Amino acid sequence: MNTVGAVDLDLEEVRSILAENKIVNADVLVRDGATQDDFIDAMIGNRVYVPAFIAVNKVDLVDGKTRAEIEEELTERFGEPPIMVSAHSGYRIEDLKDAIFDDLGFMRVYLKPVGGPADMDEPLIIRSPATVEDVCNRLHREFADKFRYAKVWGRSAKHDAQRVGITHQLADGDVLSIVTRR
Repeated sequence: MNTVGAVDLDLEEVRSILAENKIVNADVLVRDGATQDDFIDAMIGNRVYVPAFIAVNKVDLVDGKTRAEIEEELTERFGEPPIMVSAHSGYRIEDLKDAIFDDLGFMRVYLKPVGGPADMDEPLIIRSPATVEDVCNRLHREFADKFRYAKVWGRSAKHDAQRVGITHQLADGDVLSIVTRR
């Protein structure tokens, strides 16, 4: 067993876990900070971890001291501070929106009809990373089949109105115009 950094596992633990799963001969590399649960998850491969964060609502109903205690307890328990919000008063709602996009991996793609202006008010919200094909599939099931090319304005394009294929990787805030066959 090779380790990189500080590991919470010893050799006998690893051997026992491998033996329980009928693995008798293996090269094992354990990276920094791996726990027994991490090792089992990696070996079996049946767990999927999804990004998450904690948001606490109705913080306008408690006093500042209680709010601080709740925030401290959750930070200590989960290792990350919660987002304290109030839907009623709007307190930190923008922070919650930012966390949804940043932490949960969403991105905005603005759509532009051919020959028309881009709709900058209502973006298409899609999971990141996304390709032009992902956007086509979200819009209509035939768009990907009838796809000719797309034009992109934004961070993923080398220049404005760059002509791209269906596999082009989009970035948050890109403007996309899709051209299909009739």
